[in-house]
Amino acid sequence: MPLESDVFASQNPQPNQAQVTQDAAKVQGRVRSVVAKWTADGSEGTAPVIDIVKLPLGAYVIDAEVVVRVVGPAGSATLGDAADADRYVTGINQTSAGFAGTRAASGAGYKIPNEAGRDVKLTTVGSIPSGMEVDVLLRWAQT
Repeated sequence: MPLESDVFASQNPQPNQAQVTQDAAKVQGRVRSVVAKWTADGSEGTAPVIDIVKLPLGAYVIDAEVVVRVVGPAGSATLGDAADADRYVTGINQTSAGFAGTRAASGAGYKIPNEAGRDVKLTTVGSIPSGMEVDVLLRWAQT
């Protein structure tokens, strides 16, 4: 058996080999991206969960990045969704400006399966000061 990915196999069927049905978003999808900015106004309270963006159903998430522009309280924030709070980025250091966190393996290639998975959320910790600023970059593929 040759060593090939599911995409390669669907693009190059071999004689006497079962045809692999491939999701069109993986093979010929358009890459989309969004840069979302959130700035605290001081009314957030303790450990707020911030709605960042609503992704389309069936989208495949390629990657996510979080950049802390203006720092907040000590602790680690996460980027995920309702089912998995750290699906995309874990360990976001709220006290250090710059690129933050570790991309979570479960987020790369994740397909948005239902309405609940569409809302990408930033889960913070501590009492958020006015002026804390975070940028989120998300890239995904869709048909």
